[in-house]
Amino acid sequence: MSRIIESTSDDIGEFRAISQKSVDYLVLAADSSVIAAIELDDSSHNKRDRKKADATKDAALASAGVRMIRWHVRNIPDVEAIQIEINGPEEQTSPPIDQK
Repeated sequence: MSRIIESTSDDIGEFRAISQKSVDYLVLAADSSVIAAIELDDSSHNKRDRKKADATKDAALASAGVRMIRWHVRNIPDVEAIQIEINGPEEQTSPPIDQK
């Protein structure tokens, strides 16, 4: 995640905690600014250590102003629902993505 957000601390431990993490998908605006991060969670995210890691990741992204969106792999929304989740219902200006 160190490619997405910058640490404002000189603490090497904090940098390592951020740099060792990743997100499944990153949603960018046309100017390459970050809109949101997306994580696809499976049942392993119910384990105590994963919950702690997820909380650390969520907090780091939130402190950088990056919105985290989490979906369970068994309940991934369709394209229209994804667009609404990212853009909001009033911001639905882009044409639907072709699904072939």
